[in-house]
This record gives sequence, structure tokens and C-alpha cells, in this order.
Amino acid sequence: MCSLGISLISTPEGVQVTTTDNVNNYSFVCVNFSSEPLLYSYQWLLKGEAVTEALIQAARQLVSSQNTTFRDASDLSCTAHVSTGPDEEFEKSWLRTHADKLTSTSLFWDEHRSALAISLTNEQERFVDAYSTDPHVLLSKHDGDRWQDLGPFVDRCQREGDWQTTSDPNVMYSPTLHAYKKLFQSNFHAQRTVHLVPQHSTHTPHHVFLSEDALTQYPALQEVPASLWATHKYDVGLIKGCDPVVITPKSDYRPCKQQYPLKREAIEGITPVFNSLLKAGVIVPCDNSPVRTPLFPVKKIRDKGQPTEWRFVQDLQAVNAAVQPRAPTAPPCCSTLTT
Repeated sequence: MCSLGISLISTPEGVQVTTTDNVNNYSFVCVNFSSEPLLYSYQWLLKGEAVTEALIQAARQLVSSQNTTFRDASDLSCTAHVSTGPDEEFEKSWLRTHADKLTSTSLFWDEHRSALAISLTNEQERFVDAYSTDPHVLLSKHDGDRWQDLGPFVDRCQREGDWQTTSDPNVMYSPTLHAYKKLFQSNFHAQRTVHLVPQHSTHTPHHVFLSEDALTQYPALQEVPASLWATHKYDVGLIKGCDPVVITPKSDYRPCKQQYPLKREAIEGITPVFNSLLKAGVIVPCDNSPVRTPLFPVKKIRDKGQPTEWRFVQDLQAVNAAVQPRAPTAPPCCSTLTT
């Protein structure tokens, strides 16, 4: 996942998957970590997939498609309050109810940026920071901008006084701002949420890649035993003294499946892997085991011109059917990405 620039981010609404093209190829990969406390952004999140998708489509028709980034339709929100770390006093009132409604008044846009201006009720206004920008929902930005820096654009549009009529009676133009606006009065269902944001990062985080030279700056990492890491492509690393995995059979039945015929290339392909696992003690020889499962070698996907390699796989279907299932301690990444 790190090689592909994929990040899994835990949010109050669930796990979000983000990607980035800024991926470097280093020897060591660590998670994104900062000792600074996270920013707690208290937001009204717009609900209704059809409504939010329609807003993004409207923005796409107004701004240039070149060098423009559009907000994800599931992430359209209006920020009320931001604090360093949780604001417990604020949360007592903010989280007293979850469902809410927002009212939009105008839609502003220029070549790349677009945003909805929001009109809050008196009850809602008491949640908004006095020093913050006018309430708004961002729809798009220039690739070089940061989402958190677009609030002043809405403020200038709200306060500008040189709006002129255009050939479209519903659209006005500001020669000072080189921006457009039109009335966009609508009501939206919203949910009060809390979004955690790194202080010095955009909404799409980058992985932290450590070179071997940079590794020397972290003494704690140097104390990790070398046996933990694989030293070559057939190695698995090995941690000593782990608690054994306990398997509970459903009955006295013990599945014993004969090995089905394998192609010669498959046998030759998994032999180095088998020998490595045998040497590491992962595979333990047993002449009279009551349980036997066949091997199922799988050829790895490789680019054209790359050497052919095989993956060592066991067909454990019969074993899995004969034992009590164990609850996983964490969901597999593949399952997270597909659900």
C-alpha cells in the first residue's frame, strides 16, 4: 500500500482511503507520525449523496477542468470551529444533537475556485469562531492552493461591491476579483461531525519514507532486533518467543488431503521459498501428521522482462472447514479497501 501511495485514515465517520502520486522509493517505510496534537475541526457535513454529487457536477460545469481539484462529494462540509486538541466544553453543546440543516445563499467561482456561501441561524452562529471566515462549503480549488486557505476568497466575494450584470440574468461578474456569483438558495441536511486534521498537512497525507542515513536519527529504531526484518527475498524474519496460535477442532475429524499433481515449473518455483521456510523453522517436518493439505503454488504477477517467481501457498480449505473460526484481531487491508 505504501508503494502505491495509499493511506487508510480513521475518522469519526469510518475509515477513509486516500492516495497520492508523491511516492518515493526508500528502504524503510514508517507511518505518518507527528508529536504535535491534532487539530479538531468541528464541521457540518452535508448529507445526501445525490445532492452532494449534483453540487460537484455544477462546479465542474463552471470552472476550468485544467489544474483544478474538486472536493469529494462525500466530504462537503462547513467548518464551525477549530481547536488544537479536543474542545470538551464546545463539544458539550456541539454534540447535543447530530442532525442539522444548512441554508445556502450564493455560489461564487472563478477560473478554478468555487464555493457555496452559507447563511446560519442565530443558534448556529454561536458555534462559529468570531475570527473565522464567512461560513461556506468549498467545491473546487486550484491545484496549487490549499483547502484551508480558500476562506478569504469567499470573504472577498461576500464583501465586494462592484458586481455587474452579465448576459445571463442569474449571473453577476466582479472585474476586481475576476469572479462570478449567482443566487443559490437551497436547504441541505447536515450532520454535526468532528474531523481530525494534522496541523501541518493537507487533507491528503503523505507517507514518511526513511532512508538508511535518516534511520540513524532515531535510536529507538536501531534497537529493534535484526531478526525481525527479512534479509533477502525468501526470508520472512523471525520473532522468538511468540505465543503459539491455538487451533480448536470442531470434532475428531482430521482432514488429510493428498497432494494433487503440480507442474515442474511450479515445483521449481516454490523450492527456494520452501527451503527458506524450512531453514527458518516456520515449516517443521512431521512424518506422521494426522493433518495434510496440498500445496497450491501461485505465479506472481510480474512486468514483461522480469524473472518469473512463484508464491508459496497452501490449500487450507479443508482445514478451515474442520476447525473453529478465530476472530481476526484486525480486519485485512484488502477487506477494508473493498467494503
